[in-house]
Amino acid sequence: MLIYPYSNMTDTLMLTYINEWQPTSLSNPVHYIYYIYLIFIIMTMLLSDKKIKLLDFVLLGFVTYLGLKSIRFWVYSPIIMSYIIFDYIGEQKASIFSLSVFSGLILGCFVLSIINITRIDLNKKNVYLNKEIIDIVKKENPKRLFNMYDYGGELIYNDIKVFVDGRADLYSKYNYNDYIDISTGKNDYVPLIDVYGFDYFLISKSYPIYTYIKYNNNYEVIYENKDLILYKKTVN
Repeated sequence: MLIYPYSNMTDTLMLTYINEWQPTSLSNPVHYIYYIYLIFIIMTMLLSDKKIKLLDFVLLGFVTYLGLKSIRFWVYSPIIMSYIIFDYIGEQKASIFSLSVFSGLILGCFVLSIINITRIDLNKKNVYLNKEIIDIVKKENPKRLFNMYDYGGELIYNDIKVFVDGRADLYSKYNYNDYIDISTGKNDYVPLIDVYGFDYFLISKSYPIYTYIKYNNNYEVIYENKDLILYKKTVN
């Protein structure tokens, strides 16, 4: 459990492209939940009459580092700190000054989160595969389907073979870098397409690969909606 986070944090590819591996950010209002939690933990320990143990301090630093490094590891904080923090709850050496600072930090986080929430695009929607596209892909029965990362889970659930899916840990040492190059149109992505021999492409219109396929006469549209499109290769 301790080695896993560090082994994955050395994978710069996942840290760059996978949302759940992104660092905790002050610009994301959802992340303020974690900041507020940390403030409560830290202030509870500082205001306690009990002397802070070295091991407790080290563990707090460990889980804080993990949580700030990646949102994936937020859960480490309540798991570990729940065995520690209750020893510091009791009589507190709180003063008007310390309580004011404590309240100010919480209020500040709350105000900043409200400010950031106003910047969220409420019209932005997640793209999911509906039954229609699933049925079409099954009917076409592709031998080598190129699919977007976000589509992988639903495709696997419906017994459709995928190029990648949400388990980036499994793909990062193999074909995930190639997926990034192809989907974003980086490096020598065209030869990569030939290497893998894809016969179908289920892609999002918001990715550069869509532009390449759209203006390539070797592919025809099988299905299309406002968010995604299914292409079939017509020339071998």
